[in-house]
Formats: sequence, C-alpha cells, structure tokens
Amino acid sequence: LAQDFLMRFVALVGLASACSRVDSFVSWLDNFMVVCRASVPAGAEWFDSCDWVSCDCLWQSLDAPVPNSEIVGCMEQGMAENKVTRAHQQFTYGLMKSCEAQTRQLAQPCGACDKYSGKRPACDTTPKNDSSIELIRPDVEQKAAAPRLVSMVAFVAAFAAL
Repeated sequence: LAQDFLMRFVALVGLASACSRVDSFVSWLDNFMVVCRASVPAGAEWFDSCDWVSCDCLWQSLDAPVPNSEIVGCMEQGMAENKVTRAHQQFTYGLMKSCEAQTRQLAQPCGACDKYSGKRPACDTTPKNDSSIELIRPDVEQKAAAPRLVSMVAFVAAFAAL
C-alpha cells in the first residue's frame, strides 16, 4: 500500500528533479525515522496512532541533505535502486498521509513546531497600543525570513491530493 501510494505521488508530481546525493538522502531518512521512532511504543506501527509526530520528529526534515526540489527525485531513485526500504515507505506514508492532520498542524508557520515564531511579525499575537507600533522604513534593510518547515507543508499538501 505504501509503495503504491508513493509511486502514485511521484506520478502526480510529474518529473522530479534528479537526486544529487541518494546515499546521503537515505542516511538522512534513516536518522529521520530513528528520531521519530523514539516516540513510538515498542511493538507499535507507524499507523497505530499519530502521537509520535512531534516537533523533534518534524525538525529532522530541516536537515535534508538535498534541496527541496530533489526530495521526490531522491525517493524515486532510492526506491528504484532498492535503497529506500519498505520501512522508509511506511514511515513516509504514516507521516504524510495517515498523520497528515497532525503533521500539518505542527508544521505550519506560527504553529507549535515553528522554532522562529518569536521572530515572525505575523506570529505576534500581543495587542499593540499606539506607542508600541514599529514602522518599517524602506531605507533600512529588513532581516531575511526565518526558515520554515516548507518542504514538510508542501509534501503534506501534495500527499493530501492523492
């Protein structure tokens, strides 16, 4: 089921970017699973509940050794070369399909797992009074946007379409 789903996902996305570092990708996927598995009770499966989807688990997605544009290509190449195992596929399916709601809720900007929510003006829910309003001046360079779990949210949206 998981392999069929992943193959349909790859077909839905279309031509994936080639994978520049498939072995590094598989090692990263192994580590991703280990960190997430720490919250799964012994003997339980990825599909038994979604309690294992945590911030520590999702933050592993930020360590991918390839650009976001290559992740689907790396999954596809890894599956074709039998480097992405059935366990990897089940984990990915669990994270992106079975636990989609939990993953999406935690990974959204300003969500529970947004390490940078304190730096994002959009996340500030503190009521402002006239003396605390900060004006943005065009002649002052603004800080770059903080990193997000963009790839995770993008994958959830793509997987949800299946």
